[in-house]
Amino acid sequence: MSDSEKPSDPWEVRVRDISRHGVGFETAEKPTAGQTMRIRIGRGPIELAKRIRVVRCQPGQDGTFTIGGEFV
Repeated sequence: MSDSEKPSDPWEVRVRDISRHGVGFETAEKPTAGQTMRIRIGRGPIELAKRIRVVRCQPGQDGTFTIGGEFV
């Protein structure tokens, strides 16, 4: 979801990696490079909620997209 847009239904993603600077994940939705969105990872006592900027979006062979996002 872009910060400038109205809230939309959450996307289901598969987190591939996470670091202090960003997150890599796969999704069936296609964001655009430069898009800012919110991501929430985890449930319960360990949860991370941050804004990210999409820096990479590569199509996969199975109709998914591999996304690289940096925390902003």
